[in-house]
Order: sequence, then C-alpha cells, then structure tokens
Amino acid sequence: MSKNEAINEIKKLQEELVSIMQDEDQNLAPRRLKRWEENAIKKIAGVVSVEESLKFKREIESLQREFDPYVDEAKENMDYLKVLIEEVQKNPPKEKTIIQKELDSMQAATIVQTLASATNREFKGKKSKISSSGKDVFIVHGHDEDLKKLVEDFLFGLDLNPIILHKKANQGKTIIEKLEKHSSVDFAVVLLTPDDIGGTNPRSKSKEDKEQKPRARQNVVLELGYFMGLLGRDKVCALYKENLELPSDFDGILYVPFSEGWEKKLKEELKAAGLEVKD
Repeated sequence: MSKNEAINEIKKLQEELVSIMQDEDQNLAPRRLKRWEENAIKKIAGVVSVEESLKFKREIESLQREFDPYVDEAKENMDYLKVLIEEVQKNPPKEKTIIQKELDSMQAATIVQTLASATNREFKGKKSKISSSGKDVFIVHGHDEDLKKLVEDFLFGLDLNPIILHKKANQGKTIIEKLEKHSSVDFAVVLLTPDDIGGTNPRSKSKEDKEQKPRARQNVVLELGYFMGLLGRDKVCALYKENLELPSDFDGILYVPFSEGWEKKLKEELKAAGLEVKD
C-alpha cells in the first residue's frame, strides 16, 4: 500500500470518528465509538503495522480509565490519528506480501479480543448505562406471531416492560442501528422457532449429517449472540420449540423448551438475573 493510500484510509477513520462525535444519541454513540476503536485497530494493522495497532490499543485502554464523557475519548483518538498521518508521511509503510497481510489481520483480531468489551466499559453519564429501568426485557423473535404475543403478555403480567423492535419508530435508522438504540435492556428472551430449514451442503465433503433440519432464522441467531455479548449469558434465555436444530457454539446459555412449565422456568431466570417480577 502506498503512502497516499495509507493516509486516505486513516482519513476515512477520522471521518467516521467525526460522525460519532456529532451523534446526539448519548446511549448509542459510546457503543459506536467502541466498534470504531475495534475497526481502527484492524485498519491500522493493515495500512501501517501490527506494532502501531498494538500501540493504539494501549492508548485506548488508558483513555478508558482516564475519561468519563466518550466525546473526550473520541477527541484524543482524533489527535492520535493526526499524529499517525504525520508519521506515515515521514516514514511510509513498507509493501506487504499477501501472507504478511493475512498474518497481520490475524494478529489484529487477537489484539481486538483483548480490548475491554463494551459491557465492561463504564460510561458514568446517566443516559449511557447499559441498564435503565430494571424491568426492560428485549424479545428476539422470528415468524411465530402467536408465541411472540404469548411471551409478551406473560412479561406484561410480571410487571415487566417487553421491548419488541418492530414496534419502535425507525427514525431513519438502519435495522442494526435501531437494534443498538433499543438494546439498553436488563434481559433478553430469544424465541427460537422453526422458521427456516437448513443443513450441511449435500455436495460438501464433510462427514456431518447432511439432512435438512428446521432451524431458527439467521437474524434471530445473530441477535442471540449479540445479546450474549452485550448482557452476558446469565441474562439471556432462549425459549425454543421442540424438534428444532439449536445453534452450536453457544454453550452456557439457558435453553428452555416451549412446553409445559416454561413460564415458571423463565420467571426463575428473570429473578436470578436481578429483575423484580410480580408474583
């Protein structure tokens, strides 16, 4: 990558950072900053060096300890990028081989994993707390409208506040932005219903069973992982219909079958997570 290409990539990071600093949503902006920082670490590793991305990661961690308002942290990040551009102008990065690019990408991913997670970062401003009312429960659902309504009514009966995304105003936001805006909740109930069918490609050389099985929609599985990372596994409950292929690699999460007694089990999990429920 040439010097000018590297500088242009860094300037793109600056433009994204300006957008975050101008975001008036004090609940969403800190999370956007966290995602930006993770992306910036990877980008710097690619256009400059892994050593520089590691240096930036250490800078981020020191800023998280020093600053409370996220905008101050963003300003410091901006100053860092300005200095980085000057350094690139003086000492252009060396051209990398394809193998070196792959190795740098893998190392950058490892660096990002060691960065403090969004749920562990503390933003002291009242509007930026992960949890607000102590009663908000997000319902992730597929196409089973009856089950969604049943669970929603059950949560209302416990004097809780169920959050369903499609009932919230779009306000010009994309789906993922809308999800982030309304995910400041205390618990998530994920409804896994047999809306799709899938399995291993019959042409694949894999020895896995190639039978096509009922499974939840991909967006539901994605949001399951999202809330596991955001809230922690102990504050996510997956309510599933039987004869459904459950997502792999989600060990530690509670799966509750939609059968007799599901209400009692869900209520117990809500209590264990610290929510005050009506008896």
